[in-house]
Amino acid sequence: MQNKIPITIFYYFLLLLLWGASSYFAYAWYTANYRYRPSQGAFHHKANHIDPSLAVEADNFQVCNEDFILEYYYPRKFPYQTDKDGFRTKILQAYAQYQFDDTAYIYIRFVVNCKGEPGRYLLETYTIELQPTTKHQKLGKTLLEITQTMKDWEIGINQFNNPYDYNMYIGYRIEHGKIVAILP
Repeated sequence: MQNKIPITIFYYFLLLLLWGASSYFAYAWYTANYRYRPSQGAFHHKANHIDPSLAVEADNFQVCNEDFILEYYYPRKFPYQTDKDGFRTKILQAYAQYQFDDTAYIYIRFVVNCKGEPGRYLLETYTIELQPTTKHQKLGKTLLEITQTMKDWEIGINQFNNPYDYNMYIGYRIEHGKIVAILP
């Protein structure tokens, strides 16, 4: 009788441990799959997704893998063949012929496919206080046209030397009609 009590206690302890472990894994599975998933208004794309129906120059533009477009591709250097200084020089030369007196932020987001071709442009205009606005549309469209002429984007390459599509954004800070900063 004395030998059965420690064995019975061991089995109860083992049963309790097994129950606790299975409860922990069941709760972890529930948390990962259901707890934080919204039931209404769920997002179906990442925040950087550019809807082709809203984008400019999206009709003939083809990405290589619609399911995998890297969020933003910034290797050690700016992904333009002449680097950021060459890009800035080309933009400023093309912009010099225009006369604006706006003060705003203009953001242009687009996709560069695995062949290095840009497309799916999306224009966003903001006040200097970063409030969305439609007031600076003419300036925005001019900068969009200039940005669309920049075609020498580098091909995104992963660690296995495979090309892929990636998102890009260019931000222009305009003060009194002059480009004072190009981001990133």
